[in-house]
Amino acid sequence: MMYLISGQPGNGKTLRAMAMLLEFHEQNMQQAKEGKAEIRRFFTNVAGATTEENPDAFPWLEKLPEHNDWTKLPDGAFVLYDEAHSDGNTQGLERYGRLFPSTGRPGESDDPRIRSMSTHRHRGVDLVFVTQWPSKIHHQVRTLIGAHVHMNRAFGMERAGVLTWGRVQPDPYDERVREKAEEEIWSYPKDLYKRYRSATLHTASHKFKVPARVWKGLSMVIVFILGLWLVWIFAVKPGVDKRSKVSEPATAATAAGGLAPFGAAPPAAQPLTPDEYAQQLRPRIPAQPWSAPIFDGRSVVAKPELYCMSSGTTAQDTTCTCVTEQGTKHHIRLDLCVLIAREGPQYNPYREPAQEGSQGGEGGSLAVLAHPGTGPATGASVGTVIRVAERPVSTFPESVQNRYSGN
Repeated sequence: MMYLISGQPGNGKTLRAMAMLLEFHEQNMQQAKEGKAEIRRFFTNVAGATTEENPDAFPWLEKLPEHNDWTKLPDGAFVLYDEAHSDGNTQGLERYGRLFPSTGRPGESDDPRIRSMSTHRHRGVDLVFVTQWPSKIHHQVRTLIGAHVHMNRAFGMERAGVLTWGRVQPDPYDERVREKAEEEIWSYPKDLYKRYRSATLHTASHKFKVPARVWKGLSMVIVFILGLWLVWIFAVKPGVDKRSKVSEPATAATAAGGLAPFGAAPPAAQPLTPDEYAQQLRPRIPAQPWSAPIFDGRSVVAKPELYCMSSGTTAQDTTCTCVTEQGTKHHIRLDLCVLIAREGPQYNPYREPAQEGSQGGEGGSLAVLAHPGTGPATGASVGTVIRVAERPVSTFPESVQNRYSGN
C-alpha cells in the first residue's frame, strides 16, 4: 500500500512516519514468529535513522541505496521516503537526490519508478511518502495513494491533530474536506526522538508558545472586565448605597407597623388544640410525669412525685394504683406500677435532698411510706414522705377489701 504524510515543518510528519515504520516492523516480527510471514526488510532515507549515522538508531532499519529506486529492493520491502518532493537541486535537499517532485505537466511520468507504482502490490511492497504539501508530489503518485495523513501541530505542544483520508486531499485545511476526515490527537512518542535526526521538531523555535492573537484577545477581555469593575465602583455602587440608606428607615418602619401598629399589643400566639395540649401533657417516660413536654423550657414550680399502691399476690387478683404528690391519679402499666410500689420510685435528679426537721411541716402531720428492707438498723423511718390529707383514693397501703368497701 502507498501512504502520504503531509504537514508543515516541525508538525511531526517524519516522527509519525517513524512510528508507522516501527509498528509495521513489530507486526511483521510477530507474524514471522508465528510462522505466518517472512521477515521483511525496512529502508529509509530519513537523516540519522540508521546505525551508519546514529548509534541509537534501530539496528534493523537500513539506509536507502543511492539510486533511491524501490523497484530494485527485495520483495516485501517497506520503504520510507522523507522529503519525497525533492528534485535533487533544491538547497538543503541535495542528500535526498531526485525523488518524486511534481512537474506541473499532465500525462504519465517518464520515471520508471513512478510508472511501476501501479503494480507495487504485486511484490508486497509498502511505500510511505513524507512531504510538506500534497501538490508537491507528482500527480501520478498522488492518484495511487491509499491513505493520506495530515499533521497539524498547535502552539508548539508535544502533540498534533491528525487527519486521515482514504485518498489524497489537495487542501487538507478545507473545512468541507476536514469534515470527512478521521480525526485524532496524537501525542508525540518521545522515545523515538533519538532514533533519527529531525531538522525542526525538537528546536527551540517549535517549543510551546501562545500566539500573539491569543494574547491580544486575553488582553482585551482583561481590559473589558477591569472597565466594568471601575464603572461599578465609581458610578453604580455609590447610587445603590445611597438608595439603600434612604429606603432602610422606611422599610423598618413599614415592617414594624405591620408587625405591631402604634398602640396595639403584639399578636397573641395561636392557642393549642385539645389534642396538641394533651400531647404536651403526655410524659415521654410513663413513670416520670415531669418528663412531659409542657415542662420543657419553662420555670417549673411543681415538684412531681409518684406514689404507687398495690395489692394481691397473683397475676389474677393483683391491682395497683399510682398518685402524684398532689393526690391525683397517674395511669401507668400494671407491671410498672407494681414495681414502683414494691421497690420504690425511680431516682429523680431534680428532687432536693430532705432536710432534718422538715417532717413537721406546716399544716399537719406527715405519713411515711417505708419500703421493705430500706430502713436503717436504728429503726428510723426512711422513705417517701407525703402530707396526710383526704385523698380521692383508698387508704395506703391499699387492699382489695378497702378499695371496694368505702372505708
